[in-house]
Amino acid sequence: MRVDPKAVDPNTLVGKWVSIRWHAEETPIKGKVCRLERGYCVLEDMNQHTVPFRAPSLHSIEITEDPSQERPTFMKKCWGWMNKNKLKTLFVSGVVIDFWANWYGYAIVHDWIALQAILGFFLPILNFPFIHWFIDETDIKERFKMTLVTAFSMVLGSTFMLLMIRAGVGVGTDFIP
Repeated sequence: MRVDPKAVDPNTLVGKWVSIRWHAEETPIKGKVCRLERGYCVLEDMNQHTVPFRAPSLHSIEITEDPSQERPTFMKKCWGWMNKNKLKTLFVSGVVIDFWANWYGYAIVHDWIALQAILGFFLPILNFPFIHWFIDETDIKERFKMTLVTAFSMVLGSTFMLLMIRAGVGVGTDFIP
């Protein structure tokens, strides 16, 4: 429920889950208002960081549900599992993505324009989670592990593509002779 930041009584926010923004274009900070301190509401965010704020200085404030009470969606469950099993996810998806990228190159060579367009559209989308993890990871050893896992998976992805072509699956003729 959206509330007017200028008219809200800070005492009514204590103990409630809120989503706050200082500017319209920023990502909201979500958490529980745990106490009032010297005229400031103190919010504890999802990472256990405290964020003091004064309601009138905010762009927007929204009272939300307790995150533990929210029903997790399929995407949240999937993303949670992927985050817990990063290396396994990187390996399996690395095989799929490399196979997909090789198929994209094969489609270009054979002038299969529609297939090439579809494959080219989805490649960056498939890579998004892994780019996100790689950039967020600060430990060089973890980044190197990610690199090794994806390198090995790319070996398999390329090999599967070549075996598929050798077996005659997906082999067509050029549209332009």
